[in-house]
Amino acid sequence: MASTIEDVAQVAQVSTATVSRVLNQPHLVSIQTRRRVLDAMQLLDYKVNLAGRHLRTNRTRTAALLLPGLGSSVISRLVEGVEDAALAAKYALIMFSTRHDADREAAYIDLITRHRLVDGVLCVSPCSSLENMHCLENDGIPLVMCNGKLDGVASVLVNYSDLTYQATEYLLAWGHQRILLLNWTVPSGEVPVTLHTITHMRQGGFRQALAATQAVPQTLVVDDNTEWQAHLAHMLRSTDRPTAIIACCDKLALAVYAVCRGVGLRIPHDLSVIGCDDILVAQYVDPPLTTIRVPAYKQGRLAMESLLQAMMGDAPEEPAVHLLKGELVLRDSCAPPQQL
Repeated sequence: MASTIEDVAQVAQVSTATVSRVLNQPHLVSIQTRRRVLDAMQLLDYKVNLAGRHLRTNRTRTAALLLPGLGSSVISRLVEGVEDAALAAKYALIMFSTRHDADREAAYIDLITRHRLVDGVLCVSPCSSLENMHCLENDGIPLVMCNGKLDGVASVLVNYSDLTYQATEYLLAWGHQRILLLNWTVPSGEVPVTLHTITHMRQGGFRQALAATQAVPQTLVVDDNTEWQAHLAHMLRSTDRPTAIIACCDKLALAVYAVCRGVGLRIPHDLSVIGCDDILVAQYVDPPLTTIRVPAYKQGRLAMESLLQAMMGDAPEEPAVHLLKGELVLRDSCAPPQQL
């Protein structure tokens, strides 16, 4: 039979209230008494009843992690940061994969709010409407965002504006004047939080870098289908084609490699390419891809630490917006433009 709190109290020669304080408010108990209680718990192999604690304190010591998917190495590094921060605070995580589906994300948020499954939510790359995000706030569930920004909500962002600016400046220094930004599309109607934030940050950094030059900014927006590749192939066959491309992720940059092979262009001799994320394969393709490395682990850890603050009631009155730096990783996919 499992040991009870009464058994621990009897062995430690204290009241059950003292045992409870050791478990929930140890700073209120003297070190000597605390040691006696902990020794008794170890002797009896006492296990804390988390379900009972939840009923008494209205806390689950569990947080929800809403992810856009599980296949990205960047997401994997971010999750490692979240897990390490949660484990250090003795918090469990429930992970939900939205698969970039707004309806699925909304269903998970409804499940969380309806059944009060967790003490707080960390939402990575939210894809649904602002209304769904506000549902959490309205229910008093702390919310922190990664790669999204809402007024009144703490968020941890990578400074894609500055990183895209650096990438564009790097290509300008090579002498490129026709630079194409390959960016995610922002659908019509209500704009999802993530796309509104990150897509516009990239676009802003790109245009800022080109503002003082004679270069004309070109943008090709893409979504999950492959029609953009045919459009890009058409652009690359034209006489005034781009001589350099900045892709918003390495996955798209590698797709550009395939399009170039299809139209007979060589990288970097005919076209320079820069990606973003620095996925593992980026250094092994031919030529190795110049890309932007993002601090995914740091982003995840900082976001979880911000959520822990909010769940403990220690969050600042004005929610913090953390803007993290990345770095441009130079490899062999860029060169001076050739005369067309």
